[in-house]
Formats: sequence, structure tokens, C-alpha cells
Amino acid sequence: MRWLRLILLVLIFALLAVRFPPGLVDRGLTPFWLLLPALLFGFVSPPGTAALAGWCFGAVVGLLSIEPFGVSAFLYAATACLIARVRGSFFSDHPVTQSVTAFLLALLVGMLELLRIEISTPALAFWPAFSNLLLMALLTGAAFPLLFAAESRVGLLKGFREGESRVRS
Repeated sequence: MRWLRLILLVLIFALLAVRFPPGLVDRGLTPFWLLLPALLFGFVSPPGTAALAGWCFGAVVGLLSIEPFGVSAFLYAATACLIARVRGSFFSDHPVTQSVTAFLLALLVGMLELLRIEISTPALAFWPAFSNLLLMALLTGAAFPLLFAAESRVGLLKGFREGESRVRS
């Protein structure tokens, strides 16, 4: 049952990535919709579960883009696993820390994807794409604490959290 929630999250955030907000999706002026739940899994789940969830969200990004399949999946899985491994080193429940972490990781993932595109397509103008990337990372950083607070209230990832038993009582 808990993996059904992961599948529903993948579908919901894939729909957001494709259609919301309507006029800005084509210009790339949206947060990294599919990175947000990958980061969320990284903040609340053990590293293995976070990496698997990150891979699922990254695989959907690969299917929605022209990139070779697996590049985004690897980046998203590594990002979620990194967060799961280092979250005890900082105040992971504080909204400012969450926002800064989400911004920095979104910027890093976006830069790696942009670098891969720049290597394969040298005619791409780097700096205009970088300004869009910076705005998308800022939007991701601003949206993540809201998603984390909403998940904490609703408890959607119950059963995925570290330290929770998988045995039903």
C-alpha cells in the first residue's frame, strides 16, 4: 500500500511538471516539480528508500525530456540519497535550512543537466539557460518548505519515514 502512494506522487508531480502553471511551463519558469518529492523522500526516509524514490522521479523526468534515459534518474537518486545520509548534520526541520538545501541541490542538479546538454549541443546559449535555471532553483527552494510542512500535517509518507516499523499493528 505504501508503494501505491509513491506511484500516486509520481503521477501527480509529473502532471504538475507538464501542465502547471499553464503559460510558464513552456518557458521553463517553474520549480523542479519532480525534484521536490525526491528531496522530500531524502528528508524523511532511510537512504535506500530515498534513492529508490529519487530514481523513480528521475526516470519520469527522463521520459518527459529529450535526455538519455537514466541520466536524470541517477542524478535524482544520488540527490535523495545524499540528503538522507547528511540530514542529521544540520537542522533538517528548520524551514530556512530546508529552503537553502533545496535551492543548492536543485541548482547542482540543474547545472549537471545543463552541462550535459551543453556538451552534446554546443550551439546552446549557456547564460540565458543559466538564468532560467537559477530562477527554477529559487522557486524549488521556496516551494520545498511548503511541501514539507504539508506532508508533515497530512502524513502522506507514513511508513516511509525512518524508524517506523513496516509491521502493521
